[in-house]
Amino acid sequence: MPWRSCPPGNKHRYAPLINLAVLEWNLSGDIEARIRLEHEGLEICREAYPDHVVGVCRDLAQLCLYVGWEGRAREYLAEGERYAHSRPILALEVAGMQAQLDGNLERLADVADRARGTDDPAVLDAVASRLVTAVTASGDAAGAARLFADQDAGGFTALATALALLALGETEEAERRVAAARDEDAEREFRLAWQAARYRVGGSPEDLETLCAMTSAGPRILPYFVPLSELPTSRPDLATYYPLEDVMRSGWREAAALRLAELPPLRVTALGEMTVEVLGERVEVSGRQRDLLALLLLGLGRRDLSAALWPEANPAKARNNLNVQLNELRRVIEPWGHRTYLFEDGLHNTEADLYRLRAALAAGRHDDVMSLYRRRFAPGAATDVVAEARTALEREVADSLVEAASCAPPRKAAAYLKRALELEPLNEDALQKLLALLVASGRRGEALRRYRWFAADLGEQLGLEPLPDTTRLVLRALPAGDQ
Repeated sequence: MPWRSCPPGNKHRYAPLINLAVLEWNLSGDIEARIRLEHEGLEICREAYPDHVVGVCRDLAQLCLYVGWEGRAREYLAEGERYAHSRPILALEVAGMQAQLDGNLERLADVADRARGTDDPAVLDAVASRLVTAVTASGDAAGAARLFADQDAGGFTALATALALLALGETEEAERRVAAARDEDAEREFRLAWQAARYRVGGSPEDLETLCAMTSAGPRILPYFVPLSELPTSRPDLATYYPLEDVMRSGWREAAALRLAELPPLRVTALGEMTVEVLGERVEVSGRQRDLLALLLLGLGRRDLSAALWPEANPAKARNNLNVQLNELRRVIEPWGHRTYLFEDGLHNTEADLYRLRAALAAGRHDDVMSLYRRRFAPGAATDVVAEARTALEREVADSLVEAASCAPPRKAAAYLKRALELEPLNEDALQKLLALLVASGRRGEALRRYRWFAADLGEQLGLEPLPDTTRLVLRALPAGDQ
């Protein structure tokens, strides 16, 4: 049937679409075109050929994984599983892909056992190769190499087993098995897997270039086929296509240097606890490094830093100590060895709750002040400068809330004032405003209790009594005979 007689919307368009997608892929390696065509075919077969959905979703998921679109791959796999009843044998491949993505070895082994019981060697090969690959990745290369040692499970499984042997150091045997598995007439999926295995066992840059040239995605397919650690050290540019976290933690300085602009901010929590997140993971900062980080958050320069940390030391010794501690802190927050967050003039590209609190105070966003300042700044930091800053910040927050209460609705004003008194129990201005609100709203019992608590604390800590104005406010809460 001519292509023009199968316009969009015609269900008969499905078969030509899928055939064209596979043909173009095998001839040219145009991965984007195949994904586009197969997705159009999927939209047709959902309505007209539901028993084909599993196979199309399987193919689309694999293509997406080649180019690093794991989210889209998972969506296709989930859809394939919903249609599993229509093609239960093909659904084993979908289940195997999902189990491998999830790192669920137990489920993947179960799927492989079920695949052994089918009469479909292609399905067994697809699932078995995934199991061998996953077991190798788990650190049990010896176990992976034994899984199908007594069974010819197919070409993909032979390549996966060869790579398990490579992980065991049996390079010659791995090379022999890869060479034996060569099939120039195979479809492109297998030729990709074979070319990747050939590079991994031989390490030839020419083989790597050949692999990159086999699809329109170029080096984007490398993370699927080649571990980051097996890239040639002369090509840090290839690491651009690998997950940022893997590259930055790899110790490959040249590759890391190319990804610095992609790094997320350093995230520091300093109100109520001192925690630091690098690349989304918490790192340990304690002792002198914690003190140093607290001072950096406060914006101290190098001279003030050394004086704050070692007030009794001579300046030269203090400067030397500071350099040591700065380097130690850099090793924790910049393990890739390039300055990213900590520079000569302080912290850059850093998000901190302290910064957000200061911005909220400056902008008069009092609800944000309330939510951000739950506990004190930098607990555990032991320098006098931090202690003074902690007290000053607490006073600033309390003053801001007292000021905000003057123009807030009664319920919100009461919340502001109660929080201010939690921070400064002897803040008599805050107490007076709160007592007035409580009395006006008829909450006389609470007003009296708060006055008595305040009077007791004031007398115990300072030997003073409440001001007459404060007392007059609370007298309004008493019955006439008790005043």
